[in-house]
Amino acid sequence: MAILKSGIPFTGSVGNMSCYTRKDMEGVYIVRTKGGGSRKKIAKSPTCKAIRDNNADFGVSSKAGSNVRWMLTYVKHLADYNITPKLNSLSKIIQSYDRVNPKGKREVLFAKHRQLLNGFSLNNRYPLDGIVRHPLQCTINRTTCSAIVQFPDLIPGVNLFLPWKAPLYRFIISLGILTDNGAKPVQERTHRFVKRVYTAWQTAQIPFAAQQIEVKIENGYADEEGQTLILSIGIEMGEPITNELIGIVKNTGSAKIVMVE
Repeated sequence: MAILKSGIPFTGSVGNMSCYTRKDMEGVYIVRTKGGGSRKKIAKSPTCKAIRDNNADFGVSSKAGSNVRWMLTYVKHLADYNITPKLNSLSKIIQSYDRVNPKGKREVLFAKHRQLLNGFSLNNRYPLDGIVRHPLQCTINRTTCSAIVQFPDLIPGVNLFLPWKAPLYRFIISLGILTDNGAKPVQERTHRFVKRVYTAWQTAQIPFAAQQIEVKIENGYADEEGQTLILSIGIEMGEPITNELIGIVKNTGSAKIVMVE
């Protein structure tokens, strides 16, 4: 693999080379050569069984990672790095705990190891814990598919530190139902499995009054052993566009998974 910092930038494939970019490496193009056995050999040859097993496990863990990302639909735009590889890696770790199924047929059972999802941060530069420096009281009710977040009084410079210059901010509270071995995410069905609520927009220099926020998935249920409720909180920055319209400021904000049940 080579890193191209100057020259002719391109993405995609040219001959035996492929080139791509990464969100966290601005202005850098990564070039690598293609290699490995033929598709037919990998699919049929007995000597490639280990490769087939690895590919099968990888496919399952990648789909599982996509399902977790689906649960973060309403806060993932606040990420400051590509969270997909990290979620896939986390899914791979959970998959390795499957001691029942043989390699190539292993499952990713989040419900058995759901606490490994707790605290997953979508930010490297400004994590949410460094912005809101006060524990948030959270509860999840599996019976009603709901969650309550208790925000304390937040005072700028005391327990609230906003590193951005945007004049406004608000919190996003999101709750999702993650099912083990779930089908591939379908965005049109997101509203059935993931809900979010927003606080009102707040002026960045004015203290935030303590308040309790509830988010609920109507007609949802999480009474199966293979289901996990994921509660996420994000902070979003905004600026006025008109007297009535507030726009989201790009490349700002922070979010994390704060609780699972």
